[in-house]
Amino acid sequence: MKNAIRQNVTTLDLVLFRGNPMHLVLSLPADFVMPGLVRWRLYEPGGDQLASVQPTLTIQGKTIELRLETNGLPERGCTHALTFDNRTVLAGPVFVNRQTVSSPAVSSDQVKITIDEITPVNVQLISTILDPTGAIVNQVRSYVHNQLTPAASWVVQHDLNSYPGGITVLDSAGSRWEYEIEYLTPNSLRLSFGTISFSGKAYIS
Repeated sequence: MKNAIRQNVTTLDLVLFRGNPMHLVLSLPADFVMPGLVRWRLYEPGGDQLASVQPTLTIQGKTIELRLETNGLPERGCTHALTFDNRTVLAGPVFVNRQTVSSPAVSSDQVKITIDEITPVNVQLISTILDPTGAIVNQVRSYVHNQLTPAASWVVQHDLNSYPGGITVLDSAGSRWEYEIEYLTPNSLRLSFGTISFSGKAYIS
C-alpha cells in the first residue's frame, strides 16, 4: 500500500455579474495565527494565471479583503484560489453572468465556512448596486463609524435616513464581532456586544 498526504481545501463558488465589482471580506478568529504570505489568484481553464485581470488583496489584523473588477473575466472555466504560505486553503469555480442594461444588479451575501477543517471563517460580500447601464450608483451611501473609546454599546449617528441592514463590526485588531441592533431613529442606531468593551469600526450600508 502507498502512503499519501492530503491537502484539505475548502470550496467557495463565486457567481459574479460582469461589470459589478466584487468586494469580499474574510474575518478570521481572534486566536488565528496569520500566515506570512497570503495570495489570491485567478486561473484560466488550462491552469495558467488569468492575464486579463487579477484581484487585489489587503490585510488588516485578522481580516482579509479581496477586491475584483469583473469586466475582463470570461464567462466560464475560470477558478480562484486563496493561499496561505503557498498552501491553498480556499478555492473554487468562478461563474460570470453577462452584463445587462435592462435591470440593476444588487450584491449582498454572507456565508460561514471552515478552512483546514477547524478554523471558522466568516465570508461577507459587501453590497454594491449598479444602475441599468452597469455603472455603480453614486447615491448609494454608506458610513464608517470609528469607535475610539472602548465600549460594550456603540451609538452610531450615520445620517443615512434609513434603517440599514448591512453592518459589519470589526475591532481594532480586525476581528469581526456579532451584535444586537436597536434602531433609534432613521439616522442613528445602537450596537450592543453584551458585557465586552472594545474599540473598532462599524461599516454601515
